[in-house]
Amino acid sequence: IKWITAYNSFPLNYTELLKLYGKGIQSIRSNLKTLLPDGMKDATQTRLDHLVQAHHVPNKLAGKLSELPALLLSCDIIRVAKNCSQDVKNVARVYYNIAERFQFETIFSRAEDMAMDTHWGQDARDGVVDDLYRSLSDIAFHVVKNYNIRSEAQAKQSLETWGDTYSALIRPIDQLADELIHRDQLDFEILALFSQKIRHLITEQQS
Repeated sequence: IKWITAYNSFPLNYTELLKLYGKGIQSIRSNLKTLLPDGMKDATQTRLDHLVQAHHVPNKLAGKLSELPALLLSCDIIRVAKNCSQDVKNVARVYYNIAERFQFETIFSRAEDMAMDTHWGQDARDGVVDDLYRSLSDIAFHVVKNYNIRSEAQAKQSLETWGDTYSALIRPIDQLADELIHRDQLDFEILALFSQKIRHLITEQQS
């Protein structure tokens, strides 16, 4: 709902929204296993196994629930695809690979669970998480707009070229991401620095 209200004008026309996003979401969902990079695929399987084994959730329902973290990004994938006149599945491959490169799925999950002492601290944490979601979208938009991604092989090559082009800026982001996911407790200062470094990357991409 938060994403829908941020990127669509009021009053919301739910029939139009369903028409705009429904087909794309279904396409991503039905092809998710082939679109996700290995790390996100493994995380999805781990969630499914945990739901079935620890909570006795029926396998079919557990499968749908385990896919939700990846599918939460689908509306933005569709928006980027529409704005760049690209196929949704090709954009999804780029989007998910960037998310995995910077460990976004794990960082989002840990950040949203991070306890803050005050209301202002909670607002600050939520603001950084929102910034990271926007940053993921901005990076994906740059790659989709400026590189050839019209096949799976081309998308892979484009991501490698992008990574080489901005390696000096990406390297410290990789180091911070590794630091964030391996800490026993998530550190807000490092999370904020991580977000700042990514915004700097985006600024350089746009210059």
